[in-house]
Amino acid sequence: MTSHFDFHYAKYKEAGHKLSNPDGLEVRDFQRWDDIREASITAIALDTGIIELIPSDGRLSSPDYQKTLMMIHRYEISQSEGVA
Repeated sequence: MTSHFDFHYAKYKEAGHKLSNPDGLEVRDFQRWDDIREASITAIALDTGIIELIPSDGRLSSPDYQKTLMMIHRYEISQSEGVA
């Protein structure tokens, strides 16, 4: 994958970790991390060609979201197998 993908993937994972362990997060921090997670998955979809333009509301449609999650899943599998 590209360095852009790797950057956005790292942010996506970091945001997911923060959101799944919200101890100490204030509401505004929770919203910030949720926004980072959404922006990261949208950037991944754009970088991998799943979408060509960022949606006006900044959120992927359900089918595009699912495609992007599958792309991320395949990437994680390839990383765990040592295949880049």
